[in-house]
Amino acid sequence: MTKERLLKLLGDSLKAEESALPLYTKHISSTLFLSGFEAAKQKQIRRILGILQDESNEHYQTLRWLIDNTRNEDKDVY
Repeated sequence: MTKERLLKLLGDSLKAEESALPLYTKHISSTLFLSGFEAAKQKQIRRILGILQDESNEHYQTLRWLIDNTRNEDKDVY
């Protein structure tokens, strides 16, 4: 795979990561509001969503690191 192709794929992944979590959060918040779940279940769902957000942020940082390092590499085949 060429450097250019790898950077495009990593960039696409980064964009997907940036857009996914706000979308999930919006839909889950709306669903919880209308769900009728008891408070304890809603709290558990919010906690799990927080874990997802933390892991998504870590994934975002990893993708940024990969993009930055790939750009700075001299090689063109991966």
